[in-house]
Order: sequence, then C-alpha cells, then structure tokens
Amino acid sequence: MLDSIVVLTVRIKHLHLSAVITFMSLLSLSINAAEEEFTLLTIQGDLVGKIDSLDLSSDRDTLLNSYYNLLPQGLRTEIKTLRQILSTCIPDYEVAVNAGDSAEFSEIKDEIDLYWAAIRSIHIQHFTREVVDFLGSIYNNEFPFSL
Repeated sequence: MLDSIVVLTVRIKHLHLSAVITFMSLLSLSINAAEEEFTLLTIQGDLVGKIDSLDLSSDRDTLLNSYYNLLPQGLRTEIKTLRQILSTCIPDYEVAVNAGDSAEFSEIKDEIDLYWAAIRSIHIQHFTREVVDFLGSIYNNEFPFSL
C-alpha cells in the first residue's frame, strides 16, 4: 500500500506541478513579511508524542534522553554527536561575543545554526509539534546562544 501511495504522490506532483507553483506564488503574496516561519502543510503519522509521566523538574539531560531513548540507535548517536559539537561551540561563541568581533561571531553563529538545524530536523521528523517545541525550549535554556 505504501508503494502505491508513493507512486500516486509522484504522479500528482508531476501532473499538478504548475498548479502548485502558481498556488505557492499566490500564497506567498498573502504571507505577512514579518513572519519568519509559517506552515503550509503538516502531516503527522507515527510521531512520538508527549510523555505524560515525565517529571518536568528533572535535569535537562534526563528530559532530553527520555525522548531520545525512544529513537532508533543511529539517531540517538547522531543527536549525541551533534549536541557535543554544539557544546564545543560555547567557548568560541563567548570569545566572539566578548571581543565584539562580528566576523568571528558570524562564523561561529553559522556553525551553531548548521548543527542546530540538523538536530531540529530530527526532532521534526520524529516528534509531534508539542514535543519539538518542548525540546527546543530545553536547548534554548542549555546554550548561551539563541537557537
């Protein structure tokens, strides 16, 4: 059944590509310029939802690991690596901020944004919106830079 859905989706994309592009063009005109992000379509399937029994007063590693332990091993390893890399960015970030060096700051911020985007991509693919927001708030409290 899944194969037929994928084929159907591909056919729809090819048949209606110009209509979708036209629709997107029209839609883009009505989007408020101040909005940084908007959702055109949300499809949720077998995504991990909120863990009701989780003690929210737990430390951040416990909270994050409660969700990450529900992911396949490969993703857990990838997220652990990405978090370690983000942590190593903290000293460079603090030096750049304290020095007022905009070039250095821009470079380290680009690096931070790259790793945060990879983590956020995993969150979006595997967790519900509520959990994605919750995990994002934990990261924002963990790191001195804005994610």
